[in-house]
Amino acid sequence: MSKKNWSEVIDAINPIIGGATKEQKKLLTFLGINLSSNLPYLVVAAKLRDNLAKILDMPRPKEPNLFQMSRIEFLKIDSDGIIEPKSNSEAEAWGKHLSLIRRMEHLKRLQIESGDIVEVISENYFAEVSSIGEEGRVYFKGGNGAASWPDLLEVRAKRDDQSLEASAFRKQSSNHSRQLAPIRQWSGSKHRELIKYSINSYANKYDIDLFEKVISQANDEKPIQKHIENNPHLITTLLGGRYKYCIPQKFLGAEYRPDFLIGSTDSLGINWILIELETPKSGIYLKLNGQLDQYARKGVAQIQEWREWLLRNIGYATNKISQNGLGLIDIRPKSKAIVIVGRRTYMRETKEIARNQSRDNNDIHIHTYDWLIENLYGAMEFDGSPLNHPYLF
Repeated sequence: MSKKNWSEVIDAINPIIGGATKEQKKLLTFLGINLSSNLPYLVVAAKLRDNLAKILDMPRPKEPNLFQMSRIEFLKIDSDGIIEPKSNSEAEAWGKHLSLIRRMEHLKRLQIESGDIVEVISENYFAEVSSIGEEGRVYFKGGNGAASWPDLLEVRAKRDDQSLEASAFRKQSSNHSRQLAPIRQWSGSKHRELIKYSINSYANKYDIDLFEKVISQANDEKPIQKHIENNPHLITTLLGGRYKYCIPQKFLGAEYRPDFLIGSTDSLGINWILIELETPKSGIYLKLNGQLDQYARKGVAQIQEWREWLLRNIGYATNKISQNGLGLIDIRPKSKAIVIVGRRTYMRETKEIARNQSRDNNDIHIHTYDWLIENLYGAMEFDGSPLNHPYLF
């Protein structure tokens, strides 16, 4: 539950960063576990879970990973003493405990309350505080989840400050909030129209490894299409934007059915991409003249037919389902398109003239399944600026 000022958040955090509760101590005594009396509540809870896992024959705790230990080293100060977690769950608890302490320290420093104007130092913009979450995250006026942690903020004007300088900060805050207006408008009725297709998760290493295995064992595109349909985050991981959608096997009239329509939002609205899958057992090019082979040509032809249908039926396509339309909000006949076909092991030497012409003339991009897998791994590991993301569609 969100709070209006910093002191209410401190009151909510204090019990979480305290020592073991009476209930925890009773359970420790019952289990015959001896722990240091000054261990924090969250760490004691993790140690109890680890010990109960052994008793209940549940999966045994794993070793702390490098990320968890690095996080602890980054957050702790000399007065925290030596911290040596024995398991990944204990390391996670220490990380959360230290994070809450550091956030509490920054909240005390800032003394933020609703209506204050803050500067988000890391992103160089001003915002008006709307509320503060119980774990210290500061939310901004304008919605859409705009927020930041208190260690990244500086207060520039208190809510009751009527100075000229404060007015200037409020104006900058208001300008930034208005820049988000198209996204806010999209997140209303348009987002609700597509909400059942909304994807919020991202592919991890296990997902990608399994997907690569499915591709390697597939004799045509059908098992690949089915696997993505069951795991749509495999392709929305390669989308930027605030909201992401994946619509599988959507009929365009009675004639056409794209494998996937995927979309993501930015300040201009939604950007749709048409996805056609073809067999992985293809080399993309013919042997003699470097032209596209039958499967790549088929994929390009399918895209062109979908676009022509959209051009002829754009009103029907974009109308809401409640208005007897397809509900493909703001889709455009010339939406970007991608054909995924073939593997590199089947490809012949070529200058890729045909593939480049298709991209340049029609905005139809032709890629192999190897390219798709490599970009998924790249997106998973990328930690740079979203504005320079090299692995997105």
